[in-house]
Amino acid sequence: MGVLWASGNNLQGQLGSGDYEPRYVFKEVGSFALITQISCGRLHTVCLDESGKMWAFGDNRKCQLGVTAMDGVVSSCTPKLVPIDAEITEICCGLDHTLCLDANLQCWSFGDNSYGQLGTDVNRQNIRYWYGNEGDYYREAPAPKMIRGATETRLLACSNHSILVDQTDKLRMFGDNSQYQFGVASNREQSVELQHVSDVGYVTKVVCNARATLLLNEEGQVYIAGKAGSLTFPTFTHLETLIGVHHISAGEFFFMCIDDMGKLWTICDTDGTGSGEPKIVEEIDMVVSTSRGGNHAFVLDRSRTVWAFGPNEDGQLGLGFAKRKKTVPPTKLSAKASQTIAGKRTRLKSARK
Repeated sequence: MGVLWASGNNLQGQLGSGDYEPRYVFKEVGSFALITQISCGRLHTVCLDESGKMWAFGDNRKCQLGVTAMDGVVSSCTPKLVPIDAEITEICCGLDHTLCLDANLQCWSFGDNSYGQLGTDVNRQNIRYWYGNEGDYYREAPAPKMIRGATETRLLACSNHSILVDQTDKLRMFGDNSQYQFGVASNREQSVELQHVSDVGYVTKVVCNARATLLLNEEGQVYIAGKAGSLTFPTFTHLETLIGVHHISAGEFFFMCIDDMGKLWTICDTDGTGSGEPKIVEEIDMVVSTSRGGNHAFVLDRSRTVWAFGPNEDGQLGLGFAKRKKTVPPTKLSAKASQTIAGKRTRLKSARK
């Protein structure tokens, strides 16, 4: 069995705790079959177990849980099995949609399709809306659907746009491109089929935030397209400041990178402001792994200490309090909290809120 620990906003049940109460410190919220991956959207969470089944909880007003809200599941504070008849190997949550990859390298999608980010033939103009008793609208979308033509996929990432990388290192992109996230020198296209990015080399990791896309190649070089702080990159551009990077991750408006020296770099402040130039987080050294929420982040260092920084208006940093209108600088969690949520093998995961 695996134990899930969580903190922060729980308005839509996205902590999976069986209730809708917020948590200001990390608390055990449930035991599950062995979980191998967790991915968090804006207000929903998806888990993958060792048998290849997906479980989802939280907001479902845009069918982020893989079932239609019109069936009465507007949100769920307990895990629900996502109805996909395939063995899933990779999962990735966008803000309000989810991508997943099966054992046959086929990609599936479900949830919000406002920007065409599902990459399916669903006509987003014809998606019906249902208005609840309190004026909330719920979107009727189809069950999880295989993305046509998305075969031999090896990497995937999403936010309000989705990126797939196939075995030949070509990119398939669809969804929001208003900030040049596709890196094709135009912000008009809503889908790009099998685009090869010249000069990048073999891509080992791709991540997205709401405004940009980041690629990592096998030589530890990082390329960016889209908007980062005050900078805009219409095409994929090499960030020469970053050398020997082996890990990248994305929040809603920022990126984090770890280099071979264990240094942590951020691109933009957690709220998306700043120059857009990579900068070192001086307070933390010998970084092992990172995890991020919407605008907040957790970092694990070599001593197994967990650090947190960013907004804490909903107690999402697990520090025992909520703090509005002020960003918390890199702060160590207590030794007990670090031991609880880091342990010896655990990788960090956090909800976006």
